[in-house]
Amino acid sequence: MKKHDTIKMYGLTTCFHCKSVVSFLEDMQVSVEVVNVDEKLGAERREILKEVKLLNQRCTFPTTVIGE
Repeated sequence: MKKHDTIKMYGLTTCFHCKSVVSFLEDMQVSVEVVNVDEKLGAERREILKEVKLLNQRCTFPTTVIGE
């Protein structure tokens, strides 16, 4: 991972594994953009789920993206 890579994590507020990933990255002083899918509604949620399925066909959480 390069210093300038961005990290984006798609997760759920109730997911233990999602919370663990965020905690680990924060402990490592790495910034992460967290998208909690269960906090989104309607069309916004559908669009986010489409993004997740493109990255992870099973649409499991957490789904983490580093860089492009």
